[in-house]
Formats: sequence, C-alpha cells, structure tokens
Amino acid sequence: MADGPLLRIEDLTVAFGAVTAVDAVGFDVPARGTIGLIGPNGAGKTTLLNAISGFVRAAGSIAFDGRELLDRSPVARARLGIARTFQQPRMFGDQTLLDHLRVAADHAPGDALAPAGAVEAVGLAAPLDAPCRELSAHEQTLAEIARALVQRPRLLLLDEPAAGLVPTEVAELRVAIGRLTAELELAVLLIDHDMDLVLQASDTVHVLDFGKRIFAGTPEEVRSSQLVIDAYLGTDWEAA
Repeated sequence: MADGPLLRIEDLTVAFGAVTAVDAVGFDVPARGTIGLIGPNGAGKTTLLNAISGFVRAAGSIAFDGRELLDRSPVARARLGIARTFQQPRMFGDQTLLDHLRVAADHAPGDALAPAGAVEAVGLAAPLDAPCRELSAHEQTLAEIARALVQRPRLLLLDEPAAGLVPTEVAELRVAIGRLTAELELAVLLIDHDMDLVLQASDTVHVLDFGKRIFAGTPEEVRSSQLVIDAYLGTDWEAA
C-alpha cells in the first residue's frame, strides 16, 4: 500500500473483564517517521502496543500495509515487519551483546541486518563481545533497540525506552531515534513519560486518557493544548 498508511488502527478496543483499557481508539501511522503516544499511567499506552503486537485480544481493526492483523499470531505479525522493545530489557547476563543480537537474527523473517550494522545504527559504543551484564542501563536500552533492528522491521514499537536514563542519555536516545527513521526509512511508534523526548522526537503525538484518544496534533499543538495540560501535563508545564 504505497499510497496509504503503514499502520491503520480503527475502533480498537481492549477489555479485561469489566475494565476497558483501550476504548475505540483509531489513528494512522505513516510508513516513515515517529509517532508519539503519551498519557498518564493506566491510560492504555502499553496495552495498545500489546494489541498491535498480538499479545492481548482486541476488537476493531489493526491493518498493517493493508493486511488485517487481529486474526494473526504475534509471530506472524513480526514476520510482516513489526518489531518492538519492552520496558525492561530482556537479556541474559551470561550472553554477550553479539549473542543477544544473533538470537534475533536467527528469527528474522528475511535477511537479517548484521549485528555490527544494528549496533552502529543506534550509536551503541559497547563492543560486540561485551557481556550483557556489564552493559549500563543506557547501553541495554540501545541493545534492545538494536536487537529489534536486526529483524529489519518496517514498524518499530518503543515502550518507554528512556526509563531510568539520565538527561544526557535521553538526548542521545532522541538522536538515535531520528537517525533510524532517516537512514533506515522505518516508522517508529514511541511511548514514554519523558515529554521532552516524545515531543522532540515525534512528528505527530496522540494523547490517551482512560483508554480514549483525547487529542492528536503536532508537538507544538500538544504543548499548547489546554485539554492535554489539564489531563496530563499539568499547570507546571504550562508555566514552563
């Protein structure tokens, strides 16, 4: 679908018993660039990523390059070109960085990106033979993104990659995200509570509250929206 969005979400709803975590959400993700997703804790952000990945049951529609995803397994979705990271990097301490990346390469749907290329793409300076247990939190975050990139995804889902990072590391992460969309020509759907990261890295930002999408716009429009300030950013942000 060269002329349409890479990902189209329509009327997406996820419920856990009587609790509706994602409530009739819909938006498009273009084939290139970064889309931000923000909202308070419990707003449904990670649940939405889980629905896209196939980890939770959902109603509505999620179409990837024109193909409906809801009837496909997580593995089938990954083979179509969807990769993601998690809030806690999933590493084994005895593995080297190269081992960590090779596991992903072995499961790539097509020709895998070379581990050295993935590491370079995210700006990770650690050597490939470094034990994962010796990587800093920032290096582990970059290694998780590199692991996803090895599979050559068309859509990369990032779930709170800035968690636990200091401001200088967040700034490096922002540069890395921009480099990925520019050089690898992929789409990124970014969730994070670091507003500077999301608003500086994203082309468009969607705001969730209590499972509903309450606002969407450019970072500048999000910054100035009284609705978003009241629901999430707070008056301190407005005064900043």
